[in-house]
Amino acid sequence: MEGFIGQSMLLCHLTASLSSRRYPSYNGPWSAVDGSKRKVDANLAMSDIQDSPWIQLDLSIAHCIHIIKFYKQVMGWQSDGLMDDVKITIGETVSDLADESEKHLCAYYDGKPPGEEFTMTCTQRLYGRLIRVTTVGDAKRMSVREIEVFGW
Repeated sequence: MEGFIGQSMLLCHLTASLSSRRYPSYNGPWSAVDGSKRKVDANLAMSDIQDSPWIQLDLSIAHCIHIIKFYKQVMGWQSDGLMDDVKITIGETVSDLADESEKHLCAYYDGKPPGEEFTMTCTQRLYGRLIRVTTVGDAKRMSVREIEVFGW
C-alpha cells in the first residue's frame, strides 16, 4: 500500500462540507482539509447527531482517486466510534454520490479502524471531483481531524 501512495500524489485545494453541524466550538468541515493534524478539539470536524452522517470533499476538478487517509480524534471523550462502518463514494455530481449501486463505491470499511489514522484504498479506479464519506453503521455522529486524498 505504501508503494501505491508513492505513485500517487496528495491532492490539495479541497473544500469540505458536513451533513450537519451543531457544535460552534469546533471549526467545522474545513478543519478536515486544512492540512493540520493537531490533536486539539478546535481542529475537529464533527457532525450533529443524526442517521448516516457524512463529510463531503470537493476537489474543484476531477481526479482519479486511489487512497483516502483519515486522522481520527482519539483523545478523552472522543475516543473511537465516530468513524466506524464507513463507505466512500466518488463522483462528478451529488446524484452520483447518492447512487446506491457499486458504480461509484470507492471502498467500504465495516468495522472499527484501530489507532489515530487509517487508510482506505479504492477497490476500483474512480474518476471524480466529489468524495463523500458516510457512516453506514450505528454511529450517529461523524468526527475527523484531517482527511488526505491521493490520486492523480
